[in-house]
Amino acid sequence: MLTADSLVRKGYLHDHAIPPLSTNLLADHLIDFPSDSADVFWKTPSKHSRCVKHSAPKRRHSRRTLAIPNQQHQIPLCLKLVEHWREIEAYCGKSKLSLSTPAVKESSKRAVDRSSYFRDLSSERILRSVGCRFHLYADFARYYSSIYTHSIAWALHGKEAARIDEGSWKLAGNQIDALVRPTQDRQSVGIPVGPDTSLIIAEIIATSVDQQLEAAGITQGLRYVDDFHLYFRSRAGCEHAIAALHAACGQYELDVNDSKTLIEEVPDVSEPPWKNVLRASPLNGANVSAPDLLSYFNAAFQLSLAHSFDGVLKYAVSRSAGFVVDDFKLYQSLLCRCMITEPGCLPDVLEILKKSKFDVMLSPQSLVLTIEELCRYHAPLQHGYEVAWALWFAVEFGLKLSNEIAAAVSKVGRRFRRSCFFARPRTRTVRP
Repeated sequence: MLTADSLVRKGYLHDHAIPPLSTNLLADHLIDFPSDSADVFWKTPSKHSRCVKHSAPKRRHSRRTLAIPNQQHQIPLCLKLVEHWREIEAYCGKSKLSLSTPAVKESSKRAVDRSSYFRDLSSERILRSVGCRFHLYADFARYYSSIYTHSIAWALHGKEAARIDEGSWKLAGNQIDALVRPTQDRQSVGIPVGPDTSLIIAEIIATSVDQQLEAAGITQGLRYVDDFHLYFRSRAGCEHAIAALHAACGQYELDVNDSKTLIEEVPDVSEPPWKNVLRASPLNGANVSAPDLLSYFNAAFQLSLAHSFDGVLKYAVSRSAGFVVDDFKLYQSLLCRCMITEPGCLPDVLEILKKSKFDVMLSPQSLVLTIEELCRYHAPLQHGYEVAWALWFAVEFGLKLSNEIAAAVSKVGRRFRRSCFFARPRTRTVRP
């Protein structure tokens, strides 16, 4: 069962936060938070705040902006979602297409997980494509940042009922709408990317789109978050589905990403070829010689250049955690090269080196050079993810960085210091 404690303790921060950042203390003091705070906040719409923004790599050449909301507005939202959790859970469970239905799993590190994991996507696509000749891929354009918050109530209750209820706040959807907007300066377009509350809200709206598609006879295939993989016996079926998807999205003020919409004949490739190449390497659990190690990472570097929008090096590094290497100094140098090229590898490399810390001799100088280069390059660009993980790397291994690097990183996020998530919320008079 979903609880406010888990939403604050495990689902408040985005999953790219470095380990020392925690909301445990905030969760410990939930008992001090007024039980009627959710009701109070939608009756005082002049109180609102801005999220702290955090830039993280999405792919090699693109980024996503993550958010940490102010606790005085995020906690009432958590309380309201918990209050209506059974209703929300039942509603999202109606989708026959979704593999990302919100689920509470005791073993999860998050408060709310998805019903299926991303690794299950390939096998599910094959299972759900039986008997079909054509595959349609489509997704929403800029999903979280384009969600119209009023559509939460439209999805749960229908437009007419939601509009009749405006101002009385009796419906759960309108209550959630009224509580999510103050977390983002009362904007009605977009929800914060990162907190588990947003995962729940996004799935509510996507479930409504699924139901519209199912009503149009589109039932074979799946959706994972905002990615649709639908299967048909004819190309005409795919074109009918595109029209139905546009119509469904229009009802909730969403857009289909036309530039990525694709119709192809089956068998469609359910996994990228580069992953099969790296997976075929028989090095796991074996004593890996220096030539074999070089061969594996050279292949990864070549594939990374050919597929620059995929996380090739992150996958290669993660898989290499099972290697037993003969030349650890060479392995460490290869990992450092991966961190420079694809900083999303930083948490994986950190775990690999921590586990090997007492078994092999690390080369601190190569780590210092890598960490300093990461900070030197990413700090002026305000890339918070790379700088935070690089500094945590230095702390974990006791690395001493230069004064030049200290001056560079001190400027990261300076404009957000006054709006940190424990800051005082902004108060304004909102004009009608």
